Amino acid sequence: MTSLRSWSEVEAVIAAAWREVLRFDHIAPDDNFFDVGGDSYNMLQIRDLLRAQLQREVTMVELFEYPTVRELTNYLVERAAVPITHERIERRDARRRQAFGLGIDPGHDA
Repeated sequence: MTSLRSWSEVEAVIAAAWREVLRFDHIAPDDNFFDVGGDSYNMLQIRDLLRAQLQREVTMVELFEYPTVRELTNYLVERAAVPITHERIERRDARRRQAFGLGIDPGHDA
């Protein structure tokens, strides 16, 4: 799967992730994630879905900064895509655990 997608494809993937996690039939492009009932746990789920579907890095910070489907779509389409692999995520998370001396991922935000 390529990381280069059109605006409408990215918007469709983001909206589908929101619908799946929040269990809504309809999400408007300008609905605010938190106003429609989203919370931090839901955001973690959406982050993971978007990473898998878009094959690019999506951080918790970005999800907080761009809380609507339209804002997040615009941001992701405009910025340079960074394809990710499961191995790369595992290595990054292992480095974080080591740096923080924790047995769990300390932030889930990058």
